[in-house]
Amino acid sequence: MGIKGVQSGTFWLGVAGVALILGGIVSILAANWATIPFGLQVTLALLPLGILLPAVWKYSRTTVSREDVEEVLGTAWAGSVVCAVALLARVLQLPSDGFAFCVTMIVLLSAVTWRLRSVAALFLQVIFLCALCAVEITERFAIS
Repeated sequence: MGIKGVQSGTFWLGVAGVALILGGIVSILAANWATIPFGLQVTLALLPLGILLPAVWKYSRTTVSREDVEEVLGTAWAGSVVCAVALLARVLQLPSDGFAFCVTMIVLLSAVTWRLRSVAALFLQVIFLCALCAVEITERFAIS
């Protein structure tokens, strides 16, 4: 059994439409990123989190637990955490440190996995854990 209405063509056309619109917005921002003021760059980096956290908070106050809603919110929250950290590191021009980035992602995604029991967030944590191991092996054995 799946999510009600997922089998319909209208649902998938809607998903494709939203993906195309979001892709267009991201492309416009990426093409003009150098001309956007610093404060607006930081705001844009944190905007997805600012939009999703109230939705997660509102959902967490309900007594009804739905797996489909939790997974959608968890996937969106996990994606916005990864994007926010990566964009903030780019905007603030933080030094590149693979170990610190992977540990930060694992810790921040733990909240998503714990609160919403999101499989996508758990999968991202495993990916970052593997990346962390690869970074450590590369640095320890001086592999270039």
